[in-house]
Amino acid sequence: MATTSVPTIDRSEWLPYLKAAGWCLVLLALALVTDPWAPLLGTMLYLGSYAAGMRYPLPEAVREMARGKLDVDFLMLLVAAGAWVLGHPAEGSLLLVLFGASRAMEAYARKRTHHSIHELTREFPQTAIRLSGKEREEVPVDRIAVGDRLLVMPGNRVPVDGVVEDGTSWVDQAALTGEARPVEAAPGMELLSGAVNGSGLLTLRALRPSGDSAYQKVIRLVENAPQRLSPAQVLSERAGKYFTWAILGFSAVAFGVWWLVMDLELREAGYRAMVLLVAGSPCAIVLSVPSAILAAIARGARQGILFNGGKGLSALPGAVKAAFDKTGTLTTGMPRVRNVECLYEGAGEEAAGVALALAEASSHPAAKAIAAHLREGGANPATVNDLREVPGRGVEGVWQGRAVHLGRPAEESKAEPASAPRNGQAPHPFSCPLPAFPEEVGGSSLSVLHMDGQARLRFRLKETPRSRAAHTISELKSLGLSSLILSGDRQDAVDRMARELGVEEALGGLEPKGKWDRIDAESRRAPIMMVGDGVNDAPALAAADVGVAMGIRGSAAALAQADIVLVRDRLADLPEAVRLSRLTRSVVRQNLAIAIGAAAVLVFFALGGSLPLVLGVFGHEGGTVLVVLNSLRLLAGGRLHPPAGGKADHEVTKAAEQLAHEF
Repeated sequence: MATTSVPTIDRSEWLPYLKAAGWCLVLLALALVTDPWAPLLGTMLYLGSYAAGMRYPLPEAVREMARGKLDVDFLMLLVAAGAWVLGHPAEGSLLLVLFGASRAMEAYARKRTHHSIHELTREFPQTAIRLSGKEREEVPVDRIAVGDRLLVMPGNRVPVDGVVEDGTSWVDQAALTGEARPVEAAPGMELLSGAVNGSGLLTLRALRPSGDSAYQKVIRLVENAPQRLSPAQVLSERAGKYFTWAILGFSAVAFGVWWLVMDLELREAGYRAMVLLVAGSPCAIVLSVPSAILAAIARGARQGILFNGGKGLSALPGAVKAAFDKTGTLTTGMPRVRNVECLYEGAGEEAAGVALALAEASSHPAAKAIAAHLREGGANPATVNDLREVPGRGVEGVWQGRAVHLGRPAEESKAEPASAPRNGQAPHPFSCPLPAFPEEVGGSSLSVLHMDGQARLRFRLKETPRSRAAHTISELKSLGLSSLILSGDRQDAVDRMARELGVEEALGGLEPKGKWDRIDAESRRAPIMMVGDGVNDAPALAAADVGVAMGIRGSAAALAQADIVLVRDRLADLPEAVRLSRLTRSVVRQNLAIAIGAAAVLVFFALGGSLPLVLGVFGHEGGTVLVVLNSLRLLAGGRLHPPAGGKADHEVTKAAEQLAHEF
């Protein structure tokens, strides 16, 4: 089966800039050597140096000017041209050399960042073996339809999300879920695309087309993440554009003052204006924010934390509270039916069949558990029409002209006690309580089958918290974030989960609108983060200052609204995301301090007339290089460790020192 892999870093973006800068430097050196004894040859070499140095900046500047925009390329070319006119071609050539070299470094850093991001998508299968009767054919994964039977050979990756129909094996899903150990694959088990098959031969039935598979959702998020700008990035870019016009105007005014007021020679006034243009160029300021954001996105992607653009990175450091959905977020999302109760006389096979048809029409974990339990009990699905899933409420439809609903218990429903079996017959397995784990029933979740508003069957489900959920809540608390559960489940079940995990507040019985209202109210008081995975969490994720979605099993609606995606569904990655966002904020502040500080010092000396153009060029390009290098520190090192004690800001400082040492 064909696979794709990520090659080494492509040189097409940064190597041309480096070659142009190299030729510019070589011709400049030759011009400096030959100009004293062969002025005409020296002039020709200077022209060649200029041509090499302007090879790429000039077309870019012309394109931007055609759009009515002036950028840093224009400023540098203007200064280089001015240096030639004023009789300083060597300094103009040196400017082009350093500018080209810094551009090459910026392009290399950008390419390295994107390369780190796209490592997440390597080796995804491009074809699959489809079974048609006894025939096998290899087809592109985008031609696989729901229901197709696929053959997964030993050692190959699962091409699309599917359920095992035949065969047994061990499957490695570490790249998707972060599980260190392979899991056993057997008939009836759902496998995610991208998982690696072990030594067995598996036959799958496709559950979703390739474009909707778990792995493809992650790939789309990875590809789109760098394009979603944070407010700080937008402000940085706009400031750079306005700053370009401002420094042009300021240099023109300074030129007029030096020439007309201070009575300097035209050549001297022009030279000082050129130096001022270089000193005040906003190149480093423009790069301060996006270079750090892109590096942080790349580092997070390597660790299974996808910052879906810069917004989450910028807003997360200010969050003071974390709100969580319960099912599938704080819990494993795979509840088990512990108890089934008949609430109405005659609620047997027909009610079980209706419940099964409704449960199989839902993607909710509770519905999947009910469907599995009923299938194991021998139930067959009834014919239910007009099936419709209502986020936060359950699934409804029409059976034999009667309205049926499976989901949250309706307060207005009338539950009647089950009758004793007639004629001494043994009760149907679905028409009497199952006494499994009776001591835990009080903390269980409820799902009820209603027919025409009457409760027929009541399912009690038991959920298991994620293995490190309590530790995650504790870590967030050490970082200064309080916690809150917002759930559609019953209040007693939500309260029990909150006590078990150490969550400060818990609200149950909430529909999507109720979650949205609470998040909106909390956000008005202080920044809040919302973590969820389902369709019913999407409004709350959109209302929160920072929306976090569980990646592999998260719904498309939740992923669309999320600012951060925990790609491997590991809740324990959330504190790491907080620490990385705070470190990024620290690096951005350092970048701005470097850029603004360097520009201020250079402008000060340029206004005093004591700054040669050569030093202005070195200072300007040096500030730009320092900003890029400082941002690249974010790509170094592994996970950030929680502080042993003290405030979160102290942790950020220690982490920054560690990264600086590693770099």
